Amino acid sequence: MSWWKRLWRGTTSPPPSPPPSVRPLPAPLPATSEVAALHKLRSMARGESLQEEEAIEALRSLTGTPQEKEAIEALRKAARSTSLGESLRLALAGLLQQRGSPAEALAILGSTTTVGGLMLQAELRAAQGDLAGACASLERVLARDMTAPGARERLERWRSRLGLPSLSGEVPLQDSTLFTSTAPATPFRILAEAGRGGAAVVYQAEDTGLGRLLALKVYHRPREARDQIEQEAALAVEAAGIGVIRIFDLDLDRGWLALEWAPGGTLRDHLRHNPACLLPVERWLPVLLTAIARLHRLGWAHGDLKPGNVLFASSGRPLLTDFGLARRPGELWQGGTVGYLSPRRLSGAPASLADDVYALGRLLDDVASALGTHTPPSIQALVEQCLADSPPSVEVLLEGLQESGSSSRWLPTGVFLLKQHDTFKTFFDHALGLRRNCHERKPPSTLDGFPLEALESHLPGLFYQ
Repeated sequence: MSWWKRLWRGTTSPPPSPPPSVRPLPAPLPATSEVAALHKLRSMARGESLQEEEAIEALRSLTGTPQEKEAIEALRKAARSTSLGESLRLALAGLLQQRGSPAEALAILGSTTTVGGLMLQAELRAAQGDLAGACASLERVLARDMTAPGARERLERWRSRLGLPSLSGEVPLQDSTLFTSTAPATPFRILAEAGRGGAAVVYQAEDTGLGRLLALKVYHRPREARDQIEQEAALAVEAAGIGVIRIFDLDLDRGWLALEWAPGGTLRDHLRHNPACLLPVERWLPVLLTAIARLHRLGWAHGDLKPGNVLFASSGRPLLTDFGLARRPGELWQGGTVGYLSPRRLSGAPASLADDVYALGRLLDDVASALGTHTPPSIQALVEQCLADSPPSVEVLLEGLQESGSSSRWLPTGVFLLKQHDTFKTFFDHALGLRRNCHERKPPSTLDGFPLEALESHLPGLFYQ
């Protein structure tokens, strides 16, 4: 091409060639181990069984990887159809906390019972502003392990923010404080000291006139405790019946109560030294629930349900005792035992029957912890219901326990005895009288469909000493 033609076409440079197309690089394929781990968790979501240890290891191997979100979703689906193990729930809740989902982490934890789970539960509740709930969780931690790192310090700090007194001198597990006390002047012969608490000391004593053993409860400060002593005696008499301690005598001036002697010790003693003797729980749990339900029907909240306040008669019959802190719903609480106070009670709310339900859940939680792998499913189910935000009434729990088939086949405890106690006792006396006094005709063998021999062997321990 001539120079002129080149000049005529201008000096502009030729149009630029289009840029080469750029394709995004494909995402790196997950490692074979990650694929296998995700497959395991997805199999759980499909309802297939997987060992808890394997599931935890799979979740840990996927934490921090692009597949972490899918792993969490798989476990969410699995939780809807099956019950995840405690350790797996703790691992999943911890991961959800890190991802900024505290509410979901709390829901996944549920009614956790391990020290680690309760510590995480306390952190999550505190982060959401629920200091009362956080304190309740830490009290449960200290009931299991007094040396749990940071538990007592946090509890002291959060209690202070709630305006609650310091824990100095309190021992949650033993729920007692030692005092000195001398034996009082009473009409009974004192045999031995049976136990001490923050309010009173209990002696084993003998009523020499009637020739029977009894428990003599002597208050440390009779004048200050006069109203409490009177209420404890009066309420025990008002709620008298199956599962409630019997009151024999009292002296308000000297500050003592004479109660039924319970040689079987306390539930607290059994939890510490021989929890296996509590099995099967159907022997005593329905009777205890019946006593609490009767108290609630009378319009009272016990206020101090704990293992130390459940005694056992020689027959194995449980006996609810210590009604000195009881309150009508709506009244203000005074006192209580660390570890068994509901979050609403810690926040200063007035008395409610639901506070007893929470304490019952904590008591049964102690039973489950002591029994370990031998814990019946019925106990764990009751714990979850009692510690829920809106727990059912004790009577509803009792009905559910019977409907689940947990009650003894022939022993009509629970709701039946709660509603028919007086009538049933009359019929029982009459039927046994016929069996013992009838010589010319065949005595009855059943009572309302229940074998009378079975009733005769079980029920005297419930109604009579």
